[in-house]
Amino acid sequence: MNIAFCINRKFIQQLCTTIISILENNNCNITVYILHSELVKKDILNIELLKLKYNNLEIKFIKVDKKNFRNLKNNLKHISIETYFRYA
Repeated sequence: MNIAFCINRKFIQQLCTTIISILENNNCNITVYILHSELVKKDILNIELLKLKYNNLEIKFIKVDKKNFRNLKNNLKHISIETYFRYA
């Protein structure tokens, strides 16, 4: 199973909770693609700790350049630029 998430640093805890729930409720191999623009090494290492408990988990981090979205008109304060990374 392949799953993609587009996140910023504010949603790391929610991301990990979601991944754990998926893993606890499925017994297949799961590859998680995480599209981001601002995660630092510590964030990545913390997320990768999940692989210590779940051997059916593979995580791939994809850094997206926010500059690709600089002309995007986003008038909704509750929508982050990361929401649009799925279109990159």
